[in-house]
Amino acid sequence: QALLIQMQSLKANMEEEAAEVHALMKANQISLQCMAAVPAITFFAGCVYLVRRVGLWVMSEPAHPRNRLALLLRATERLLAESTSKHFNLVELTASQQFNEPGDDDDD
Repeated sequence: QALLIQMQSLKANMEEEAAEVHALMKANQISLQCMAAVPAITFFAGCVYLVRRVGLWVMSEPAHPRNRLALLLRATERLLAESTSKHFNLVELTASQQFNEPGDDDDD
């Protein structure tokens, strides 16, 4: 019978301790939630940063390969036009120098 009384006393003490732990957990619930939220917020911020960096990298590339090809074609045409006009000016200058006599001046 003494053993039964001792067991009931231990059970009552354990229930009191469990109630105190429950009260302590309830009082610290906000701080525990904040501590649990820190890794989640850090992970979310890292994902946002990564998506932003990838988005900026993708947007820095030309939208379509044809755009790059069109720009290259325009630059090539411009260079050809410039070199052709310079070539014709050089040919005209050379031809006029060949047909003019050294003592002949057209400036009169």
